[in-house]
Order: sequence, then structure tokens, then C-alpha cells
Amino acid sequence: MLKNGVLNMRKLIMLSFLAVACAVSLANIEVDALDNTVINQYLLLKNEYNITKSRYMLSETHSNAVKLNKAGKDIDRFKNNIYELKSKSREELKRYKYTNSQIDAIKNYDGTEEMTVKASSKIKFSVKKNILSYDAKTGLSTVKATVSFSWDGTPEDYGNDAFAMAYEADNNHIFKEVSSVTSSLKYKEFKSYKSVKVWTKSAINKGNQDVIGSYGWSFPLKIKGDQYYAYLYKGSFSITGVVSGKLKYFNVRYLYSHKSSIVPTGFGISISRGMSSAGIILTKKSRHKGYPEKHGGVVTCS
Repeated sequence: MLKNGVLNMRKLIMLSFLAVACAVSLANIEVDALDNTVINQYLLLKNEYNITKSRYMLSETHSNAVKLNKAGKDIDRFKNNIYELKSKSREELKRYKYTNSQIDAIKNYDGTEEMTVKASSKIKFSVKKNILSYDAKTGLSTVKATVSFSWDGTPEDYGNDAFAMAYEADNNHIFKEVSSVTSSLKYKEFKSYKSVKVWTKSAINKGNQDVIGSYGWSFPLKIKGDQYYAYLYKGSFSITGVVSGKLKYFNVRYLYSHKSSIVPTGFGISISRGMSSAGIILTKKSRHKGYPEKHGGVVTCS
């Protein structure tokens, strides 16, 4: 019964992502424009808590009870952090990349669901087409796009996050190879009120999950600085791919995912090509939990 319940929950997560992907694709989003995808970190934790609670209700084992207790403590920790932020000045909160509306929510924080959502850190995405070219001599097209993200606020650290992107060629052209991949992550170490050091790191390459035209990475939300921890505030990922034939456009599919467990595991995002063409889904064995609602998107580059 537990197995069936878990499988049904994963199916719902997968269907939710595919529905969002279709909606974004139909909108034909302009390249270089901000995507409508916004991830709220508190809603992530609440989603994980609800999933964990559902599993416990299906099977009241000790293991599930421990996981449910941890999920509840993660939410409590998140709210306590907002209460701590409440004592900081507006100027200091701006240094931590919080917006005016987030700062208003932090300063008036009362622990309610509404105010927690408003005060939570959020992540936004943008997609840029770098290359779409064709070589008549070789009969090959080269494509490259960059997906960038930035946090409003400083995200709480609950383990490694992960990112995957996949290209989808027009008219069923076949990807021959991924010729290069790059990643760049920016972390800020707040040494004092006026001193901030920026650290630049690369994400951990996790490969293409056996699907040509795709790639994935994982990375921590905080790293050790000179004196204190440095926290992630923005990053970017790109893939250069080679395709047979001349392309008119290509789609960029991407997914940002969260890993709630700090136990070392394999990469938690799977990119598959099924009946719904190129889709990005979560693996069955994954410890990464997808962000609720819009945790990814599709952008057409032409």
C-alpha cells in the first residue's frame, strides 16, 4: 500500500511538471526575458512536509515517523530564522538581497502561513540563446543557451540543490553530442557590516543521464569562506550541442530541484525522452524533492 501511495505521489509530481511545461511552451516566451518561474523556499519545505506526512499516514513506521519529525523541524527552523532576521535593520536585509516587500513581511512577521510565504527567499530564472548556427559543409547545427538564476533573499541551507537542462530540436532532428558544458555559481561571505567577499565556484558535473542533448549538476547552498560561510545568491548553466540538419528553433527545458537529505546520494534528476518528447522528471530513487508548482520551465529559442 505504501509503495502504491508513493508511486501515485510521484506520478502527480511528474504530471504537474508536464502541465507547467506545456503551458510555458505554448506561450512562446521571448529569449533573454525573465521566465515566469519563481520558486519559494518555504513552499518547498511545506510541500516536502505534506508528502512526508502522507507517507506516514499510509505506513506509520518508525522510519517514516523520524522523517516526518525532521520535516516539521525544518519548517520550525525556517520560521525561527525569519524571527532572527526581524531584528536586523532594513539596510542589512537589503545587503542580503531581500526585496522591499520581503523586508516588510520580515519586519511584521507573526509566524502565520501568509507572512511566512511573503518573507521567504525566492528564486527567479532567465534564459538566453547564445548560438543557433548551421554549417552547410558538415550538415550540422550548433546550439547553445544559458539558464541563469538569482535569489531574492538568502536561502536557508538544507542540503545540496540540483539543476538539469535538456534541449529539444525542431522536426525531430537528432542531437549527436554535447560538445561543452559550463556552470558558474556566486556566493557571498558577509565578513562585516561593510565587507562582503564574493566567491565563484563551479557546480559538480553529473552528466547527461544517458540522454544526448542534456546535462545536470549539483551544488551546495553554502560554502566555507575565509571566516564565515558564504551563501549562494546567483548562478548560470549552459550547454553547447551539435545537431544533425538545419534547425529553425530549439526548446530549452530546465528543472531546479532541492535535496532535503544531507546523506550523499547519486544525482536526483532524470532526463527522459518518452511519448511526451523531451521531459525532465524526478527519478524514483531520488532524494531530491521537486519544488511545488513551477519548479522548471520551457523556453523556445529561434
